[in-house]
Amino acid sequence: MALSVEDSTPLASRTLFASIKFNIFTFILLLFSSHLMYIPILREYAKLGFDYGNTILVFALIYYLISFAIISLSAKRRKN
Repeated sequence: MALSVEDSTPLASRTLFASIKFNIFTFILLLFSSHLMYIPILREYAKLGFDYGNTILVFALIYYLISFAIISLSAKRRKN
């Protein structure tokens, strides 16, 4: 069975990348619904999604940094 790109990248990297994409998408949606076409309902959902996206991004970044630290420490231990 051949490894795909998703199998070779760690879960922390995929989670961080997905949360960044979600955050960018909700930010664009918020800008679109606020400035290009004023749609109050869509703007409220986009603002709520952007707030949640920021929270998810913070947790994904913390998870990524912790897993990166664990991997680098285990690589140093194997080296010694």
